[in-house]
Amino acid sequence: MLSVDCVIGIGILRVTCNKPSRNYMPKKTKKITTIDDLAVMVAEGFHEIHETMATKEDLKGLATKQELRAEIDGVKQEIVGVKKEIDGLKKEVAGLRNAVNNYLELSDKRYLELRQTNAMLVKYIKLIIQKTKISLDTKDLESVL
Repeated sequence: MLSVDCVIGIGILRVTCNKPSRNYMPKKTKKITTIDDLAVMVAEGFHEIHETMATKEDLKGLATKQELRAEIDGVKQEIVGVKKEIDGLKKEVAGLRNAVNNYLELSDKRYLELRQTNAMLVKYIKLIIQKTKISLDTKDLESVL
C-alpha cells in the first residue's frame, strides 16, 4: 500500500491509496571483477602516475631553497625601498598642505586689509565730495565695498 504525507497550508494531510506500491528503481546486477580486470586497473593507475610524476631532469629546473631565499630577500629590500619612498611622499604632501594653508591665511589677511583700505578710501572720497560740493552719485561707491 502506498501512503503519502503532504503539508498543505497549516495542517497535515495524509493520503492513503489502496494500490500496491511500485518499485521504480530497477535492480542492477553486479558485474563480477576478475583478476584480469584488477591487473588492467593497476596497470592504468601506474601509467597515470608515470605521466604525472616528476623526473630528475624535471627537478633540475627547479630553484633551490637558497635561490628562493635570496629572491625573497631581494623582494624584501625592494619593499623597504618602496616604504621609504612612500614616507618621503607623505612628508612632501604634508609640506605642500602646510604651504597651502599658510598661503590661505595670508590671502585672507590681505583680503581683509584691502577691504578695510577700500572702505577708508570710499569714506574719504565721500568726504571730499561733500566738502567740495560736487554733484556725484555715491551709490556706485557703496558697491565697491
